[in-house]
Amino acid sequence: MTGKKVSPLSDATGSAKKIADAGLTAVGANALRGELNKAQFKIRTSKKFKLIVVSVTFFAALVDFMGTVIVMPMLPSLCLKAPYGPFSVETLLANYTCSAAATQAGTCAGERAAVYDAALQSPEISPYLSPHAFTVFPFGAYSSSIEIPMAIGQFMGAIGSLVVGNVVDKLGAKGPMIFCLSMGIVGYTCIYLAGPVVGSYWLFSIGLWINALFGVCIDIATTYMSQLFADDPAERDKWVGAVSAVALVGASVGALIVMPFAQGNGENVFMAIWVSIILTVVAIVLVSFVMVTPPADPNAEKKVVNPTPKIARRLLITTIIASSFDTGGDVGTQMARSTVMIGMFPDLGTTNVQNLLLLGLIGIVFITFALLGTLSKCGFNQPAISTIGALATLGTQVVLAVNTWEKVPYLVFWHSGKLFGFLSTIGSGLMIAAVAPADRVGFWNGLNAGLSNAAAGSSQILFSRVYDSMNDGSEVGKRGQTMLLCTSVISFFSFFFYFILIPIWPKQEDAAKKKKKDDDYSDFAKYEAMPYAEWANQPMEVVAKVSEKMAMAGKEPRMITWGAYKDERQYLTGLADRSLGDFNFFKMELQTLLTDRTKMVEQQKMQAAMDKAPRPDRDAAKLEMGAWIADYLDDAGYQDWEKMAPLYKSMFIQAFPPIDPLDDEKPDYGTMPVDKFEDALLKFLKVMDEHLSVEKARSRAKFSHNILAGLTQRR
Repeated sequence: MTGKKVSPLSDATGSAKKIADAGLTAVGANALRGELNKAQFKIRTSKKFKLIVVSVTFFAALVDFMGTVIVMPMLPSLCLKAPYGPFSVETLLANYTCSAAATQAGTCAGERAAVYDAALQSPEISPYLSPHAFTVFPFGAYSSSIEIPMAIGQFMGAIGSLVVGNVVDKLGAKGPMIFCLSMGIVGYTCIYLAGPVVGSYWLFSIGLWINALFGVCIDIATTYMSQLFADDPAERDKWVGAVSAVALVGASVGALIVMPFAQGNGENVFMAIWVSIILTVVAIVLVSFVMVTPPADPNAEKKVVNPTPKIARRLLITTIIASSFDTGGDVGTQMARSTVMIGMFPDLGTTNVQNLLLLGLIGIVFITFALLGTLSKCGFNQPAISTIGALATLGTQVVLAVNTWEKVPYLVFWHSGKLFGFLSTIGSGLMIAAVAPADRVGFWNGLNAGLSNAAAGSSQILFSRVYDSMNDGSEVGKRGQTMLLCTSVISFFSFFFYFILIPIWPKQEDAAKKKKKDDDYSDFAKYEAMPYAEWANQPMEVVAKVSEKMAMAGKEPRMITWGAYKDERQYLTGLADRSLGDFNFFKMELQTLLTDRTKMVEQQKMQAAMDKAPRPDRDAAKLEMGAWIADYLDDAGYQDWEKMAPLYKSMFIQAFPPIDPLDDEKPDYGTMPVDKFEDALLKFLKVMDEHLSVEKARSRAKFSHNILAGLTQRR
């Protein structure tokens, strides 16, 4: 739906109520009609139509992910005959000895083959062995036969994610979504032919790789939601999070679809692929006729050399590093569920049982979402929640490695670990959506998904080899102890990188609390009626927010001057006590500002407006400040400042290092280029950090002293 632009004189899309709901005036609506095509105008003014577009997008993402889940459990059951697999010659004939007659006749090979065939037909094995199981395994032993094709698929997914992120940013989501869905049909066809028709391990792998390369509709949907709701952060976070829920629903549907086809030994399991093909065709048709490219913001800042703010870029890069280690380390728990679990308990290796386990896992993910919301309400920021998840993954790998657990404890430990481990899996996407600029979400999502897939692929290749090299058929070998301990080290690095983000992550205040505070800050009469001494000693958060609200309302903010030192002295103790909170407030405000280029531009506009407002007499203020500092130095015991100017100048400059070149020109923060404004803010943040460190050390010293004094008094 990319039709002609709507005439400014016509109201082709609905009533005045729709326009009002979109936050537009009649004049603004007419102007907007001249800039947007009919579908874009409709999606801006009709909540119902926007919901329809979102629903179609989610359906396409659901179908794409559903297809992945339908084919995912097939490979382990098709590789049960691989060398050192549960039903391999090496495993079933480990204790076989050729009869004397066959040895004498030289027919041991034939006898061995007959014994092996008989074993496969036995009641203990035949109910669990797929008739489509492969017999040729080019990648070697059991674990490698499963993990290497999936690892290559991860690399394909990495390429797809990296490419699609930039493509969606430039071309929109609609075209890439249709193309990826179409290529999914090609992949499904290859997989179907590889099973009941050709029986080819290679063709099956090629189908997997095609689906992995183009199975990025979830990534496209995530970026699309970020673009569609870019003007409302709360709605954006809700719908971006909903994409993960859609993936889970798709996984659930896929698992349920497979189950009736996978009954018994999985003879009819490949028929489930036809369901994926039919639903994918439906998704392509719906996307073609309904999906709309979101209108660009006409007031958006023009693209610059570095569109992602510097602090946001650092946070995003650290998040992606943590996510990559998390995904790479999680290969250990993935192999614990596939390779290790099936090796130790072959009855869990059928497609049907694997789907039951997958359904249980999906249920756990839904519980994880509820847990994530609970932790957020309890004050945990997203890096803290992800840190808990990475630690849970690490702990699960260590617990599973240290003992040869029975079936039930093994399943309990594994699923308990995943319950918390999914916190970090989900968390990285939410963290990127919260920090990345709206017009670069696709790039950062693609980079995160791409590097995470590459990390997963590398880990699968490496640790499948580690597992196979240590698996001698014994209980210890099947357990994969070395492999799990190695992946736990990788998970530790993920824990570390998420952990260091906790104190520096921009604060996201609860909407209800923020509204309550905003209402209080807007009560100008309350603050204007305060005695000056009370106003001057309010926390800086209150002073800054109330002054900002006053400026926005066109009122002159209430100033706080240096005053006379003699009058101020009684308040200095309180100033020192609250300084830690003030420094923390300004640090968090600066960090939040520095992660959003739009907010920086708004701050500049506000600064420019304040610069034009009436200001105190600067010459009088200079004299007042100089007198205050001089009187303080005298009272605090700093003598001879009149004669030791170089020393005191050095101390002053160290406390306030330059954040702008010393060129005898006062910087104009309201009009300077935004990248230079960003640099100045970064330098000020660095100074703020240094003072915050000093105050924290002072606070700790005071805390320790008070505790020691109290203990001494109670000796």
